[in-house]
Amino acid sequence: MNIVLIGFMGSGKTSLSKILAKRLGFQAVEMDDLIVKKSRRENINEIFEKGGEKTFRPLEARVAKELSDIDKKIISTGGGIVMNEKNIRNLKKNGKIIYLKDGFKNIEKRLKNDKTRPLFKDRESARKLFKLRSPLYSLYADEVIDCIKNPDLNAISEKIIAVLEKDLKKVCLIIGDPIAHSLSPAMHNAAYRALKIDNRFIFLSARIKKPEVKNAVKAVRISGIRGLTCTMPHKEAVMKFLDKIDPVAKKIKAVNTVVNDKGRLTGYNTDWQGAVIPLEKMTRLKNKKVALLGSGGASRAIAYGVTRKGAKLTVFGRDAERAGKLAKEFKASYCDFSEIHRVNNFDIIINATPVGMKPRINKTPVPAEFLHKGQIVFDAVYSPPITRLLKDAKKKGAKIIPGLEMLLYQGAAQFEYYTGKKAPVRAMRKVLSKNLK
Repeated sequence: MNIVLIGFMGSGKTSLSKILAKRLGFQAVEMDDLIVKKSRRENINEIFEKGGEKTFRPLEARVAKELSDIDKKIISTGGGIVMNEKNIRNLKKNGKIIYLKDGFKNIEKRLKNDKTRPLFKDRESARKLFKLRSPLYSLYADEVIDCIKNPDLNAISEKIIAVLEKDLKKVCLIIGDPIAHSLSPAMHNAAYRALKIDNRFIFLSARIKKPEVKNAVKAVRISGIRGLTCTMPHKEAVMKFLDKIDPVAKKIKAVNTVVNDKGRLTGYNTDWQGAVIPLEKMTRLKNKKVALLGSGGASRAIAYGVTRKGAKLTVFGRDAERAGKLAKEFKASYCDFSEIHRVNNFDIIINATPVGMKPRINKTPVPAEFLHKGQIVFDAVYSPPITRLLKDAKKKGAKIIPGLEMLLYQGAAQFEYYTGKKAPVRAMRKVLSKNLK
């Protein structure tokens, strides 16, 4: 959608377009500049001197038609744009028309020494044009902004943005490398449709390499992107470019959710909720013995979540230094993977390693003989939907939690941060299940 500023010459459209473009992350477009370029003249004055208004208006109409096919522009129009209804129809195809309503005295004072306005050279003629055009500005405008009492452009920009907030679609974005496999766009967009807010929100993805993270965050801030979801390998790198980090994310040392509130970026971590919520639907975590396999980024979030709920955690890892450090930080125990048989004595087993992920779907981090009835086995791997580990656990009579559940509930928590609405979990699960078949 474009924002189209109309109003009499000298009402501040050009200056305001630049302010709005910076605030909204749009591009400012000056129609007169495009008309001059198309005319091959030096400036507007020369167009009028050589060919008069009869030369200018057809050029204006051509530019208005071309602008109907572009997006995310703040378009500053000439004062006479409303004299041709077809111009307005073209600009409205993909634009919201904002009329900057100002008094002639204000405009006259503002243009007192301006020699670039060919139609303002004669004050009486200009006054007649003002009276002629003013009703048309009001007629064609989607919104009228009164600038007479307070002509301050920053104050006017605030008024316009307040008006636009109810119409501009809020963008949420996931970044990672790679990113094509991500199911977050499908999940979030399904949630928007379920709550009938898909006219207000859209969720997109972008492949961003590590060196590009700083510029990506800057673009989020400037463009007003509402939510930024970070997946591997950006959950740690993004943190130094934010204004505030939630205490939980600080403890986990990773951010997967960034909320943009008028340019102020706050980082959160919802991965721990993705683990804890499915587990608590099956059991109370307090005093439960939990075996966590792996010591990577996902493991940190899971370790935080289960220990926060009072579980007795043991970290199993191949990298003794890394796994031992994680265990120490969360007041847990550590075991080497060579002692994986010990999981037989645990209430809950959580796999946070990539073992069993496509294409190595026949691999499992835990031999079947160490699984038994009464355990809960949770695999963070969601592709395939039911891993070898979960198949073995189910055969042994254990309760299982697929990786889809972690993906679902971390996304549901994100959804609520971005929209302020309760997540439609059923609709989100349905689209994930469909995509993970």
